[in-house]
Amino acid sequence: MKAGRRTITPQADLGLRLTATGFTRRAGLKMLAALPLAGAEISSADAGKAHTPSRTGTAAGHDGAPIRFKIYGRGTRFLMLRHATDSALNHLVDRYRVIMIDYLDDPKPYTLTPAAVTADHLKVADAAGAERFAYYGYSWGAVCGLQLAIRTHRLTALMCGGFPMLEGPYEEMLTVTTEHAAAAERSGKDFAARRQYLTYYQTLRGFDDRQAQASISCPRLCVVGADDVVRFPDGRPLARFGESVRRHKAELEKFGWTVRILPGKNHGTAREGDVIGPIIRPWLDANWQQT
Repeated sequence: MKAGRRTITPQADLGLRLTATGFTRRAGLKMLAALPLAGAEISSADAGKAHTPSRTGTAAGHDGAPIRFKIYGRGTRFLMLRHATDSALNHLVDRYRVIMIDYLDDPKPYTLTPAAVTADHLKVADAAGAERFAYYGYSWGAVCGLQLAIRTHRLTALMCGGFPMLEGPYEEMLTVTTEHAAAAERSGKDFAARRQYLTYYQTLRGFDDRQAQASISCPRLCVVGADDVVRFPDGRPLARFGESVRRHKAELEKFGWTVRILPGKNHGTAREGDVIGPIIRPWLDANWQQT
């Protein structure tokens, strides 16, 4: 690994090994490394180190498993986050009632479809008392956000980071999740946790994100690091997210997206709270869709 530039591989994202922060560790089933095949979430337990939730609760997921959530802040506007740190919350809780989700505590190897994930998020919103809400997700959370936006009109704003909103690499993600699920089945380790993402991307086979743009009814923001490149474990590029968003920036803007490409940021650094917080807060203040 070269100093000054951190690369997160799909292997790291599946919890096999995390080297993106200058050290190596086992990540386990929470899959904290964060790429679009494993989720970019940092749990609400991490957020709670500096912020005390005003409320906690659970919602029943599509498979009956509980989905735990915490609410931070006492504003009148709800914002659902799939990824946040203390520093990000610092920019939000004075005005927004932030719903933080602990999702996928229980693997869902054969039922984790976009429709099921959307239904789970809406159940959390119902349990939190949020008839309408804004959504921010990063990496796999951004993939989920796009699917949420085309399936409901309850969003007041959509903010997606770390994944292209046009010409997304869905086939590439299907390839890598197939490989990882097969490897997990052979090894007998973490099969359910890895198989669920194969189910998710299998369901998205043939998904046309260009055609889907017409189904989004709220203001939308796309944020990506200019140097965001994800790679196979052997170093081959899997997808160049930053380059893809730059290439489609004009078309995204025609579809109504605000596009922010962050110089010098990669898949790991673009999601940091002190980077993303000052971007999403003023944008959300200015673009919240009134009922």
